[in-house]
Amino acid sequence: MYFSRIAIGFVASLFLASPSLAAGSTYFKVNTPSQSTAWINGQTNLLQWTKGLLDGVNAMDIELARLSADGVWMIAANAPANSGKLDIALQNLPPADDYFLLFLNSTHGVMYGSSQRFSILAAGSTPTNGSSPSPASGVPTITLQSTPDPNLLFATVFPAIANGAWRSSVDAGAPLLLAALTCLLSALWTLML
Repeated sequence: MYFSRIAIGFVASLFLASPSLAAGSTYFKVNTPSQSTAWINGQTNLLQWTKGLLDGVNAMDIELARLSADGVWMIAANAPANSGKLDIALQNLPPADDYFLLFLNSTHGVMYGSSQRFSILAAGSTPTNGSSPSPASGVPTITLQSTPDPNLLFATVFPAIANGAWRSSVDAGAPLLLAALTCLLSALWTLML
């Protein structure tokens, strides 16, 4: 009897704490580009992603890198994460099939996600085994040029967005407080009986 009450209190506190555990995780998926798509120099290419709704990520930095070469193209700082898409205009990037995108918070070093490996083709090329998605209308267009340069800053810097960190910490702390209160009440209940 004594053990069962403690077990019930412990299990109840775990269920109440589970929303706070989920609040720390994020869902982030890059839809385009993917391995079956190619971006083309001289054209505007679609960058599209899907992210979790209540993950507290309101802005992010976007970078382009290659597997076989050093250097990073810094595409955008403080890109609005909730928009889900940007248009990227490419000018004279080296054609290759080993590009990938990084979505991160460079201040804290937290990476939210990365794209699959994809190709960038020379100007005027046609993708042979994939497609090149059409650009989206009504979204910002960012232009990338030539080779990566460590002395260059981001191609585009969006205005700072209030990150809602205080609200996120309160939202995450409420279930923990409730779990602690449940444990305390179950302990008192056990001692009284």
